[in-house]
Amino acid sequence: MAITAPGFYPDIPADEYHADPCVQPSLSSSIAKILLEQSPLHAWHCHPRLGGKQQKQKPSRDMELGTVAHKLLIGRGAEVVVIEAENYTRGDAKQERAEAYEAGCAPILRPDLEIAEAMVAAAREQLSRIPDAADAFNPELGQGEVVMVWKDESGPWCRSMVDWLPNDHLVVWDYKTTGQSAAPQSVGRKIADMGYEIQAGLYERGLTFLDPSVAGRLKFRWLFQETEPPYLIMPVELDAVGMEIGRRKVAAAIHLWDKCLSSGFWPGYPTQVVQAEYPQWSASAWEWRETEDPMLAGVSYGRPGVVIRRPRELMEPC
Repeated sequence: MAITAPGFYPDIPADEYHADPCVQPSLSSSIAKILLEQSPLHAWHCHPRLGGKQQKQKPSRDMELGTVAHKLLIGRGAEVVVIEAENYTRGDAKQERAEAYEAGCAPILRPDLEIAEAMVAAAREQLSRIPDAADAFNPELGQGEVVMVWKDESGPWCRSMVDWLPNDHLVVWDYKTTGQSAAPQSVGRKIADMGYEIQAGLYERGLTFLDPSVAGRLKFRWLFQETEPPYLIMPVELDAVGMEIGRRKVAAAIHLWDKCLSSGFWPGYPTQVVQAEYPQWSASAWEWRETEDPMLAGVSYGRPGVVIRRPRELMEPC
């Protein structure tokens, strides 16, 4: 049944959410990111209600670990199927894994389940010691995997699935496991590289549409957790600059989505030759080597009738 009314929908399974249950093809943060970072045509191609051609990621043990840790922490998600094997090299383990996916379940190897359990125990213990985070993921104070659907003031339908929505709607959480560092000095770069500011901006926009009382008070947080011992967590809020960039990107994505959906025209890349901007850091690195590398001493960079300028001279304004 198609969703025809804005609201919070706590009982929509993840597969139905990702298939887009809205009355009209709706915009999610993942599609918004594709729309802005690639092209409208890419977004059309990947949307389940339009092109429907997005390739599913090949399952990996890291993905399965993250899925099950998510289920254990949040309390929502596909049924977990434990495979009693050390790895997937045996034929019967591969078969059990395939059957679990076919049934819509979340398979995981026994050793990886033990890691997921240790991660979640560590996350809860660390959260209990962090001011303003001890109540996160408490089932008495909120719900996991709540779907938000709204018809944006700009026209199109939008949707988000919130990992953890507290009853007062004030501190929203998104849980992400990582095999890389979750150190404070690295998370800002990770957010920018992955376009997570779009997720934050869209969630904020949807929540304030559905519950205007939280405007100006809402906090969106990620909980990053490393998948290696000691399974450290890093709760993160984006700074004012990042949030403003996220809001502006969301506004741009909604504008483009509405324009393309209304016209039926989904452009790809520009139909012209473009000039690539060579990265300044790479030009500077080569110029440093020209100056400092003794092996390059005496190199003649000019040719008869051709003047070759140093990269720094090309970068400096005339």
